[in-house]
Amino acid sequence: MGHLLFYPFLAFTWQISCAKDINCTVEGNIYSIPPFTADQCHYRWTNSSDYILANQKENLDGLVKESNNTTLVLHECLETVYYTRDCISEGVHIKATCTTDCRKPEGLATEGTPQHHWMLVLVFAAFGFLMLALCYRALNNRHQ
Repeated sequence: MGHLLFYPFLAFTWQISCAKDINCTVEGNIYSIPPFTADQCHYRWTNSSDYILANQKENLDGLVKESNNTTLVLHECLETVYYTRDCISEGVHIKATCTTDCRKPEGLATEGTPQHHWMLVLVFAAFGFLMLALCYRALNNRHQ
């Protein structure tokens, strides 16, 4: 009976030891892994809670704009996305962790937000004119 418990443990250990990590690139809301030529593959994209976003059959979440076996495009940013793939021709479990910082840098204009540099120039010009006027007035009061 003890050997019946050993076989599932052995199978689990073999799958972990044969896993191969690959790189994931994130650009905005686009998560991608390198292209591959393997066939008969099952893949899935999941979030940090292991919720399936997309797989080889379909997109399973309204968050997904489009997906395929190498690219996931989301409607909004997720800080962590996982990719897993099993292909018969590769013989190993492929996985990738995609991480990004979804926070936008503060103080930078975002797309669609006009930058009004001319307002800054106008403020400095007005300040300079005010300083000149005060200096001129102070000099005139001394000479009288």
